[in-house]
Amino acid sequence: MDIPPVKPIVTEYRQHHGLCQRCGRISRGKFPDAIKAPVQMGSSLTPMIGYLKQVHYLSHERIVQLFSDLFGLSLSEGFIENRLEKLKEELMPTYQAIGEAIRNESVLGSDETIQRVNGKNRYLWVFQSERLCYFVGNTSRKFEVIERIFGKTFSGVWVSDRCGSQLKIEAQHQVCLAHVIRNLQYAIDAEKSKWATDLQSLLRESIHFRKEQGETFDLVHNQDVFLQCQFYRTRMESLFEEPPPETEAKKLFHSLQGFKDSLLLFLRNPQVPYDNNASERALRPLVVARKVLGPARSEKGAERQGIFATVIGTVKCCKQNILHVLAQPSTLQWA
Repeated sequence: MDIPPVKPIVTEYRQHHGLCQRCGRISRGKFPDAIKAPVQMGSSLTPMIGYLKQVHYLSHERIVQLFSDLFGLSLSEGFIENRLEKLKEELMPTYQAIGEAIRNESVLGSDETIQRVNGKNRYLWVFQSERLCYFVGNTSRKFEVIERIFGKTFSGVWVSDRCGSQLKIEAQHQVCLAHVIRNLQYAIDAEKSKWATDLQSLLRESIHFRKEQGETFDLVHNQDVFLQCQFYRTRMESLFEEPPPETEAKKLFHSLQGFKDSLLLFLRNPQVPYDNNASERALRPLVVARKVLGPARSEKGAERQGIFATVIGTVKCCKQNILHVLAQPSTLQWA
């Protein structure tokens, strides 16, 4: 495999004029409607600039250097900023459409991370499914952020890491078992709690069983699978009959007691994951960008980051070409 030399294509337009021998007036030819300046850049540069900024965390300065070194194009940091703003405007209708569509998903994961903006902390929320990824920035970590997007109820399954604001929405909940197993490990290490050991073993066994079944996991047509899942649920009920004597284990017992049905929901619905890792993976590029580029300098930049992350994240979920969609957002299909 090889990549041919990449060179910019420069198109020159010439405007001819002529003098009328009869009336003495000068007639000038017209440029195409798209030509509006003596020097202007084509449409393919904008998607590439957005891609380099969002996916590869390049600063304005380094994008200018890259275009100069690889393509021989002389750009300015102001031009980069203008292109990014233009791309944001072009992607806004697609961003809003994804925000509308995310409300109707059957299984939805959610998480949030700190987003530094102009020296202050705010939060970047992500709501994601198998086909959609939606980011929203807000100064709050409270339930009001979720309520503004989804209302007080969600008709599908909500997957989260037991954050209080996430659990307030009325929905079927699957809590992230990776977090629960880690919390149980603390009680095991600190107090050698038998209850924590037994519950951790149950969760690990049920996860292993689900993984082992893979795509053949079927509660309706496979009696063995149904009985095994019923066995795990019965064991779960018995573990929450009496609180353990140890302090840390007892705290965990009471915090989980009201959500014991949310621990094994993934054994009832094959589409439901047993952890919230997909949401954390969706946030990871934004965390890396924060470390590489530093905090956003303005609300405008923070909002733009969320819009770009939404569209590019959804493009990746749908396995489409990123540059093609950034150039023509209407081609993004997630149905």
